[in-house]
Amino acid sequence: MTPESAALMEEMKARHPGCVGVETVEGLLVVRRPSTDEVIGMEDAMSRLKCQATAEDPYAGMDLLKRLVVCPDQNTAEEWLNSFPGVIEQVANMARIAAFGPTEQPPILYSADLTDGELYVEGNGQKTKRHGGKIFVVEHTEPRDAEQPFTKPRVLARYLMRRLGLSEHREAMKETAATGHMMSNGVRLATMSQLARIARKHVCVPLPDGCTMPDFEAHPYLLKLLGQAVIDHSRLTIGSAAGKSKPS
Repeated sequence: MTPESAALMEEMKARHPGCVGVETVEGLLVVRRPSTDEVIGMEDAMSRLKCQATAEDPYAGMDLLKRLVVCPDQNTAEEWLNSFPGVIEQVANMARIAAFGPTEQPPILYSADLTDGELYVEGNGQKTKRHGGKIFVVEHTEPRDAEQPFTKPRVLARYLMRRLGLSEHREAMKETAATGHMMSNGVRLATMSQLARIARKHVCVPLPDGCTMPDFEAHPYLLKLLGQAVIDHSRLTIGSAAGKSKPS
């Protein structure tokens, strides 16, 4: 990066904390950190552009992505987006990195075992399965240390989630079939907005000790990952049940 670009990049960082920049042959390109709603809108727009089932407007999502560009100015950004169509994906990738935060990586989630306190709630001296037992837990961890890859990463948060009910599962399938974007193999995938609604709706509250409410503003992509986790955990996990202990 040239000294001039480096100085401009420092100015952008001061004005837009968390922004991401790269020097191009046309000049410095800097993308600010998107809000959670902007992440959802961006991912839905990018999904529509890649959908194999529709003849989507080639300008879909361009206005939203242009608003995320803080360098160059908006007129120049629009000129770049029109002159270099691939810039749309470049800006989206930079916005994702900015949304990931300091690690520049998406949140990392692992399935974990439920504790008795998470599975049961007290009521009139009796123990009752929380939410009918339709729950699972995932842990949000730090990225693994590249220098010590076998060291267990530190757990940042623990999220208790509820699986889909039968009617909810049917409605989710219908929505994905109607609005999901189609891959080249003919499979439709849920949109970011659908996954976000599922994630928000299926966080278990009140929270038991040791669990936290997901911070979707700090980690927007938790909406996508937790929404997909709800769908995935609504299916049986394939594998051996040998040695599985039952709660008392």
